[in-house]
Amino acid sequence: MAATSEKIVVVGLRETIADLKKFDKDALKRFRKVLNTELKQLQNEARAEVAEASTYGSGAPMSGWSTQPPKFTRKSVREGRGFPVWNAAEVANAITITRAPDKVRGDYTTTAFGLKNASAAGVIFETAGRRKGKSTVTSNRGSGEQFKRTLSNRYGKARRLVYKVVLKHDKDVQRKLFEALEQAKSDLQKALDKRETKLAA
Repeated sequence: MAATSEKIVVVGLRETIADLKKFDKDALKRFRKVLNTELKQLQNEARAEVAEASTYGSGAPMSGWSTQPPKFTRKSVREGRGFPVWNAAEVANAITITRAPDKVRGDYTTTAFGLKNASAAGVIFETAGRRKGKSTVTSNRGSGEQFKRTLSNRYGKARRLVYKVVLKHDKDVQRKLFEALEQAKSDLQKALDKRETKLAA
């Protein structure tokens, strides 16, 4: 089952980072601290959503979601692997911070950071009900529809984990990263000016 992810895009980061590495490593450290803090906060909030969902009933988002591997499985359900069990620690640990490859846009680049939700159970919790049609994780259409309805009624529409958290905070995080990047550029310019002054002396 494919992982889900959501991104926050930063413009012009690669060029600035390259110059900071050469001329102002302290400014680079300060920028990276802001970047890592913001992304870690998103990750922690998404993981907290997992913990909150795990307080229902037997430790899963809903009473019918098993926390133990099944003794018998059907070949029609995930090629015999059965419906993914809910293990809160595994779901939370599979929510990770990602960085996509830089993309060149004319004379600048864009860099995308975000969260990735990689566990099978986490992806189901995130996306169940997003598309209509036959379920890919259960052979019983009726129970599959009921499963999606219950999740939607209890936790809202699909996009319940990383999408939810990133979309909730993306504008604020982008603003903070933009401000931190602009400060880094300012610090870089001061370092370059100081360097030029020394060379001219």
